Amino acid sequence: MRDILMPDDDPKNPSKNEIEELKRILEFDILESIEANYKAGNITVDDYNQLGELTNELYMQVLLNYEEKGGDTAVKELLPGAIELPNDVYRIRTDELEEQNGALTEQNGALTEQNGALTEQNGALTEQNGALTEQNSALKEQNSELQGQKSELEARNTALEDEVADLRRRLREAEKRKKQ
Repeated sequence: MRDILMPDDDPKNPSKNEIEELKRILEFDILESIEANYKAGNITVDDYNQLGELTNELYMQVLLNYEEKGGDTAVKELLPGAIELPNDVYRIRTDELEEQNGALTEQNGALTEQNGALTEQNGALTEQNGALTEQNSALKEQNSELQGQKSELEARNTALEDEVADLRRRLREAEKRKKQ
């Protein structure tokens, strides 16, 4: 492979044939070796995918270098669609999750602060409710006493009305006797 990447005639400018030979080596030697090791159970599926993607990345870097030197760009990708490595996907997702976690942590702090204020307000309202409950109990007791006094006064009033009625009756009788 070193001979293909660094040929004796022009090490800085590999030919299209040399690039094709590199592709053949990568496809048939390296990729088949990776697949054989995967099938034999020597590497995991993650290793298999990552090694394939790394091989493709190597090939794409060689092509990019070849293009920069003015080479023919008609050579196709070794493994179509294999650009991102699984670790890149995990790293990107980890970054997204850490950013989301930071936002949620900030939001949690604001909600915790708001909860503290509401808890304090609840304590004040609970205290005020207790005072109003005591005041209500006192007013109910006072109302009960006033109801008792009212009943006594009504009874006394009835007795006085009866006494007045009796006095009026006696007065009429006395006036009748005087006239007679």
